[in-house]
Amino acid sequence: MRDVSVHGLSLLLLALVVGLPATVLAKKAPLPPSDFETRALTGSTELERRITDAIALGALSEEELQELKTAAQEDGQAEARSRYIAALVGRDRVQDAITFLHDRSWADQASMSRLADVFDLAMGQLRWGACAQIALTRLERNMSRAVFLIRALCLQRAGDPEQAMENFEAAHSVEAFDREIYTLLKTQLVERGAGNQLPPASDEIYRPLSTAFTQSPALEQLFVYHLTGRKDAAWLWGTIQWGGFGASELRQVILSRSRSYRYCHEAAMRQGKRRKKGLSGSTTIVWRIDALGRVVDPKLVDPDWGGHEGGDWLNACLVDQVKRLQFPRTAYGLPMPARHRFVYKD
Repeated sequence: MRDVSVHGLSLLLLALVVGLPATVLAKKAPLPPSDFETRALTGSTELERRITDAIALGALSEEELQELKTAAQEDGQAEARSRYIAALVGRDRVQDAITFLHDRSWADQASMSRLADVFDLAMGQLRWGACAQIALTRLERNMSRAVFLIRALCLQRAGDPEQAMENFEAAHSVEAFDREIYTLLKTQLVERGAGNQLPPASDEIYRPLSTAFTQSPALEQLFVYHLTGRKDAAWLWGTIQWGGFGASELRQVILSRSRSYRYCHEAAMRQGKRRKKGLSGSTTIVWRIDALGRVVDPKLVDPDWGGHEGGDWLNACLVDQVKRLQFPRTAYGLPMPARHRFVYKD
């Protein structure tokens, strides 16, 4: 009997010792995913290529930037030119980028693509005053309907409607528009005269303009694009790729960190004394995306975790993960607003 009792006691002690690590581990937070502190991949080869390029541009040394400038000055180097302009804008050197393109356009005044580059950047960056001044220097040498139109748009959005209408009428005097198009353009110059980014124009506005300008010079099509925010796929001008991405790619990058967001929630549930209480609720994080796809100034909006002690920890963890997101270059290097709502249910 004694041997049996000792044997039974030994089995009981063994079971307790074996079970102890499992009990302790169950109370610890799960291990974070491998990309918790690094960049998570999106799974898209094309998207990854553009993200990687944006990261590389942000890491260029001044010496490397000068080498890129040298390449950008040569004909047939459109990719180098695009990357150089993006690198300047990413360093908040927009005026340097405009000056570079302006000087390049003067070196070959017959090249409409070079002129389109500088107008496209100035308007894309909402530098309406610079755009109007560049147009004026061109008009002093050549009374072009396209340049009058671009100057009219830039002056209108710079807050000088009287001068804008004078330039619009000058464009009409160089080469008259059909009455319907004349009225539509004049109306749109007034109604879409805000200096900030505007939503794309409606089909009702865009379709007749698209038809009327299909056979027009590239600079006039550029004017229609910046007036309406829309363009035909066949319209081409300039030599630079201005970057940009749509809502689906924005979401794809955000969701690339889904495993880390789940870890934030699972770890937060184990914070504080009331670890068994569920952590349900939601919060929204808003931020800006800069010229080179980096997250700027993420902020929480109305976080509500039902008073759970892990709520503050979860907020901090989610903000940290959003900071680690990396996007491609934004269109024209303009800051892009973004937001995402996080919801957790037990």
